[in-house]
Amino acid sequence: MRKKIIYILIIGAFGFLIKQIFSQWSEITLSTLRFNPFNFILTIILIFLGYLLNIVSWHFLTNGLNLNISFRTNLKAWIFSSVTRFLPGKIWQYPTRVYLLSEEKIPPVAMGTAIAGEVMLNLSLGAVVVLISFLFWQLPAEISTLPLITRLKPMLLIFAMLPVLLILFANEKTIQLIGKLLSLMGKKMPDLQKIKFKPGWIMLILTIFFIRFWLWGLVLFYLANSVVNVDISLLPTFVGAFSISWLLGYISPFAPAGLGVTELSLATFLAPYLTLPVSSLVAILFRVSTLLTEGIFFLMTMLFSRIFERP
Repeated sequence: MRKKIIYILIIGAFGFLIKQIFSQWSEITLSTLRFNPFNFILTIILIFLGYLLNIVSWHFLTNGLNLNISFRTNLKAWIFSSVTRFLPGKIWQYPTRVYLLSEEKIPPVAMGTAIAGEVMLNLSLGAVVVLISFLFWQLPAEISTLPLITRLKPMLLIFAMLPVLLILFANEKTIQLIGKLLSLMGKKMPDLQKIKFKPGWIMLILTIFFIRFWLWGLVLFYLANSVVNVDISLLPTFVGAFSISWLLGYISPFAPAGLGVTELSLATFLAPYLTLPVSSLVAILFRVSTLLTEGIFFLMTMLFSRIFERP
């Protein structure tokens, strides 16, 4: 029953957006849409770079934790596990990644730390990008007063502080203190000594996760510019709209891969600048383009895996 409700909500969200597009399609095509092949090609290039950067950020995180996993292995595990995020429940990509990397004989506590670190960095750096974009992007009154947005703003500040935990775990004395506190509480202490975070990697990892959100914001901006004319001054708005929409989809408990939630959020945040029908079109095109890119990466990984694994 729960799965049926989830599918109904997703179909309902996309149905609403499609209705907005076709209800004013004649007016949109005559007065608004202008296909720009240069921006379209640039969008394709940026999408592939963005998806590759997603994988690189995970690889850098595992290197920062001294897990010694090859890029090829990380690439395969990340791509294959990423597909499972579309399953109801949202969490399957992480157990799948742990399973795919189990052959590397990595301590479970270290792998769990890597997964927790990725979640923490996604939330934190996404929140930082949104807060920075707010310096240039004033939300329209009808949006900023929504209960969801007013509750989200303090949550963004909390998310932005999460890297402090990463810095603490880079300190050996902090790890020892946590171990002693757990022992005093009478709880079984995990082997925290196997978590050896390299302090020199902290800024590099924070930077690459930060750049990811700006890069995907650029993808959204140039995708919109492929079909309509958007002034460059609105770039921070697009970066912020992507980041906050992605975060809403990421933390939504019922939306696999943020389906429906991300698209509705994008359409809503961009509507004051593009109109709702056009922003709905951009939101759907954004999802379709990312799905196609993910599918290409998945097929290429399967193909090369079979080639290299032949006896």
